[in-house]
Amino acid sequence: QMALGHRPDLMAQRANEAMAAADLRQRRVEAKPDAKFSLSYERPNAGFSQRAFDPSGNLQHIRQTFNYAVFGLEISLPIFNRNQGAIAAGSVAISAAKSKVSAAELALRHDVLQSLTRYEAAQARVSVYGNGVRDQAAKNLQVVREVYGYGRIPLLNVIDEQRRYLDIETGY
Repeated sequence: QMALGHRPDLMAQRANEAMAAADLRQRRVEAKPDAKFSLSYERPNAGFSQRAFDPSGNLQHIRQTFNYAVFGLEISLPIFNRNQGAIAAGSVAISAAKSKVSAAELALRHDVLQSLTRYEAAQARVSVYGNGVRDQAAKNLQVVREVYGYGRIPLLNVIDEQRRYLDIETGY
């Protein structure tokens, strides 16, 4: 459970799945009619380089200020294009993302179980080594040394038993 909650590769796959679901929701929304309202106001100040007389008889530049108010409504009706292809692709992307999440979870569970199995096997080996193999190897080495001391076996047998004892210690 801890591995399923904290592995970054699994979190990334779950994030990809959520992103695919959000993309599908967006494509479904885009397939519906949409209305846009617009409103604008302009006040241009236009003029000419010529001069003219104003109502009081003074000579002035020709200028005029206009006021424009514009509003509009734009409605998009997706009659022939309802985004069916994009929606289908989004559905497939979601199922692919779910499959990747499942595959990542299975791989993670396999890794955890494999690690636990190796750990339990290592504990069993340590128990076997600690409860009998090391003691027996030490006794065997002592017996072989004593027999060599009596002149019953050659030195190579003692060296061979010493090597076995060191292999057992190294394995432990």
